[in-house]
Amino acid sequence: MTRTMTYEEKIVRSEQIVRESYLKASDISQLVEVRDARTTDEDFLRIYKRTYIPKEWFVREDFYSDLVFRELGSGIALGEKKFFIGEILRQSKIKRETCSDVNFTSLVEKSRSLFETGANPTVLFAPIEYYIKFHLEWYKDPSSRIESPDSVIISGHRYKICWSNKYMPFNEFIFVDRRFGEWVYKPSFSERLYVKISESDKIDQLDLLVYTTVKLGILDPSKIAIIQTS
Repeated sequence: MTRTMTYEEKIVRSEQIVRESYLKASDISQLVEVRDARTTDEDFLRIYKRTYIPKEWFVREDFYSDLVFRELGSGIALGEKKFFIGEILRQSKIKRETCSDVNFTSLVEKSRSLFETGANPTVLFAPIEYYIKFHLEWYKDPSSRIESPDSVIISGHRYKICWSNKYMPFNEFIFVDRRFGEWVYKPSFSERLYVKISESDKIDQLDLLVYTTVKLGILDPSKIAIIQTS
């Protein structure tokens, strides 16, 4: 006979679901080098979600709220990536070029030029509008090999592809060498997500707070290249 979890155990389990979902979805360490915060670090940003949740979720046996908590964790991971892209696009020191007709040759040439400068880009952000071209037209190019929807080899170099979407819109192709900077977690990488479900000021609601505290330092803009579509 399966033992029924207590109210407190359900809360602990739900907090853990948020953490696990976040850890599964977060890929910042693949995009940029990561380190723990130092006492001298300043100007952090808190990416967070705070909301009321019904107390009855943890009282009744006929409620299944796991999906909600999974979405909260993955939502924080998405917030990290949105912040990452936003910080890159607002940097005037990063070289950009505008191309009215981006084709696969444009990407090959940009990739080669980066490697010639000593950069080692491994990530390519791409507008979702080019997804069909990528997989139905550009894959025919002998210098490319589509390995999966989020992995491509361009001129012998493998890239992780991050596609734009309605939650993370952008119109640029962005080549990233993860050595361009550092992503700092406060207080540390191992303790980077705070999750707490607690009593609230409403008798029938609990308070849910989830956040991560971060900063992105761009140390070498030459290791990033941006192609602006028009």
